[in-house]
Amino acid sequence: MESLVASQYDELLDLPAQGLPAVVIAGLGYRHPRDPLQHFPKVRRPATELFLHV
Repeated sequence: MESLVASQYDELLDLPAQGLPAVVIAGLGYRHPRDPLQHFPKVRRPATELFLHV
């Protein structure tokens, strides 16, 4: 992904009304079955630390 146009995300998600700005976007999904790194231990934070539901 590239070209974050923060103002468009702000408008789409109505972030200014909540006093929040868009500063980053991240892709979520699953690894490819042949990903050579898939068997390494996972390091994950709890969802409560990562997400703010708007």
